[in-house]
Amino acid sequence: MESSATVVLREKNKIAYLKLNRPHACNALNQTLIQELSRYLKSIAEDPSIRLVVLEGEGQHFCAGADIKEMSALKNASHEKRLQEAQHLNEMLCHLSQVPQPIIACIQGQVRGGGLGLVSCVDIAIASDNAEFAFSETRLGLIPALISPYVVAAIGARHAFAYMLSAEVFSATEALRIGLIHKSTTNLELSNARDILIATLLRNGPCALKEVKALAKTLRNPVPFGLQENLMAKLAELQGHEEAREGLLAFIEKRKPTWAIDVS
Repeated sequence: MESSATVVLREKNKIAYLKLNRPHACNALNQTLIQELSRYLKSIAEDPSIRLVVLEGEGQHFCAGADIKEMSALKNASHEKRLQEAQHLNEMLCHLSQVPQPIIACIQGQVRGGGLGLVSCVDIAIASDNAEFAFSETRLGLIPALISPYVVAAIGARHAFAYMLSAEVFSATEALRIGLIHKSTTNLELSNARDILIATLLRNGPCALKEVKALAKTLRNPVPFGLQENLMAKLAELQGHEEAREGLLAFIEKRKPTWAIDVS
């Protein structure tokens, strides 16, 4: 077992179990976690002995998206600094999407923003029926820039942009309907459902599984050349915008941002 402050890697029976390990922060994606996860994914991809990868979150929640306090601290940072941190997130998502072995995500509790990016990058996602999903970026004056190509590939543009625009919370039942997850079960049965799926996949040829992943990547719409660079620049730009500064501060202070309109 390897561990850091933010990620735990455990290998057993040719399976790599990766666990996000910031339960006190609902496994929010800070820079340390992003870079540690990226490093582990790169190592797993280069290890021919690993047959499967399981991605999980410690505690009650899978991943609450970006670490808002850390992001808010960037409000006075240079554009270059914000661009550098966006690059780290982009690299992690690329590593996750390009791991040649099948990746299973086991999901419970809150899944927000970048957490949906993780779910969209894996091959098979199973969720507890208590899971709740939301693209929460627009509530903060931001956009789900870097995760958007992976989300659109997973659930299609129509569903993706409707939920990105609304930022509304949707259930595991709805996530199953739109194809974001593949199976929903009770929280008590989540581990059992994971183990059944693992046993099923391990009966299949490891080379064949990798070739299926490669085929899927070929048949999906490729990310247009230069898109990720443009998205990183847009994210860095918006993080310095007054609207995002107010949105992030309002979240931390647990109040509505000044630009929110209550029509109730």
